[in-house]
Amino acid sequence: MIFYVAMTQPSMLWAKWSKFRHSFWFLPLCLNLIAIVMGVTIPYVESFFRLGRIDSLDWMLSTADSARSILGAIAGALITETTMIFSVTMVSLSLTASQYGSQPLRTFMTRGISQLTLGMFLGTSMYCLIVLFWVQDGENVTFVPHASVVVALVLTVVNHLLFIYFLDQIATSLQSNVVVKTIADDLAATIDRLYPSQVGQKGKEVRKNLKPLSELVDGLESMPHQLTIMGPGAGFIQIVDTRSLMKLACRDDLVIRLLMWPGDFLCDQKEIAVIYSQSKLDHDEMTEHLHRAMILGSRRTPDQDVESAVWELVEVAVRALSPGINDPITALICIDYMGVSLRRLAGSLPVDERRVDDEGHLRLLIPSVSFKHVLRTAFGQIQLYGRENGLILERLLDQLKLILPACHSEEHRQVVSHHAELIGQIAEANVQQPQIVEKIRQQVDALQELSNQVD
Repeated sequence: MIFYVAMTQPSMLWAKWSKFRHSFWFLPLCLNLIAIVMGVTIPYVESFFRLGRIDSLDWMLSTADSARSILGAIAGALITETTMIFSVTMVSLSLTASQYGSQPLRTFMTRGISQLTLGMFLGTSMYCLIVLFWVQDGENVTFVPHASVVVALVLTVVNHLLFIYFLDQIATSLQSNVVVKTIADDLAATIDRLYPSQVGQKGKEVRKNLKPLSELVDGLESMPHQLTIMGPGAGFIQIVDTRSLMKLACRDDLVIRLLMWPGDFLCDQKEIAVIYSQSKLDHDEMTEHLHRAMILGSRRTPDQDVESAVWELVEVAVRALSPGINDPITALICIDYMGVSLRRLAGSLPVDERRVDDEGHLRLLIPSVSFKHVLRTAFGQIQLYGRENGLILERLLDQLKLILPACHSEEHRQVVSHHAELIGQIAEANVQQPQIVEKIRQQVDALQELSNQVD
C-alpha cells in the first residue's frame, strides 16, 4: 500500500546502524578486524605463492632477525603514539565541554578523524604482532614474510601522515567559529531531512489531496474502543518509527494518536499514545508494538528532533555570554548561523500532523514542532542572557529582518514581528546606553514596516 508521508524519517534499523556507526568504538573495532584479516591473509598468500623466490621482488627481502626487529619496533612505537592520540582526544573533549558545554560534545564524538587515527594505529600494531607469528627461523623450516613486512612499513608511513593531519584537525576543531559552523551544518541538514524543501507546486499538490484535519478527527471519539499506551521507561525519545506504526494501523484498521515525539522527555508510566479502533484491542500486543517503535536514550539527537541542534547552538551562545567566558563574538557567530537555519525553516512546508493511507483514511496523528516554538527556542535564551548587550540585541533584530521575507504564512510573519517587539522592550528595560536603545527601536519599527509591506 502506498502512503502519503510528508516527512522523511530513518527506519529503526537505519537508526540503530547510525548509532553504532557514530559511536567512538565502532570504526576502531572495524579497522582492527581488518588488520587481523590482513595479518593472517597476506603472509598466507605470500607463503602459498612463494613470493620471496621471485627475482623481481628481491628488493623486499630481509632476514628473520631484521623482520622481527622491524615488526616489533613498529608495534611498540605505534602503541606509544596511540596513548598520545587518546590523551589528545580526551583533552580536546574536556576543553570542548568546559568552553562550549556538554551538548556540542556530540559533534566531536561523531567526527571521524579521531576514530580513524585511533583505529589505524591500533590496527597496524595488531597487524605487526600477528605477522610476527609467521616469522620462522629454525633448522628445518625458514619463512620470512617479506611482503608483509613491506606492508607494515607502508602502513607506518600512512599512520604518521595521518597523525599530522589528526593534530591539525584537532587544533582547528577547537576554534569557536569551526565549532559553531559544524553545529550549524548539522542543524541545516536536520531541517532539510525533516521538512520539505521550499514551498512549491509539489508540496501544494500533496496537501490538496488530504482531507481537512477537522473532518478526519471528528469520528475518533465516537469509535467504540480506545486504548491508552504508557511509556516503556524514562529517557529522551530519540526515534519514532512511524512506518511500522502505519503498517500496524493499516493491518488492524486503527487510528494511532501519538502524544509524544522525539525530543520529549519520557517519564515512567507516562502516556505516549492513544489507539482508536472499531474492535477490541489486545493491550499487551499494542503496547509491545508501540514500545518497539520508539528508541529512548540519555540525550536528545537530531535524527527526528530539529530542536536538538538548535539547543546546541543556543548553549554555545549562552555560555559565550556568561561572565566567566565573556566571548560575545562567538555569540554573534551563533546568531548569524541560527538566522541562516531559521530562514531555511521559515520557507519550508510545515509538517502535517496527519498520516493517511492511499484511500484517505486517517491512520496516524503525530505531534509537530511549529516554527513559533523553534524560533522561541533559538532566540529566547539568547535574548535573556544578552539583554544588557545592545550589540547582541541588534544582531538578533538583523536576523529577524532577514527571516521575515522567507516566511510563507501570515502566522510566521506575526511570530517574527512579536519577537522583534519583545527585543525592543528588553532593550528599553535593560540597555543603559540611550543611543543604542534608540537604534534598536528604529530597527524594530523598520521590521514592523517591512512586515506590513510583505502582507
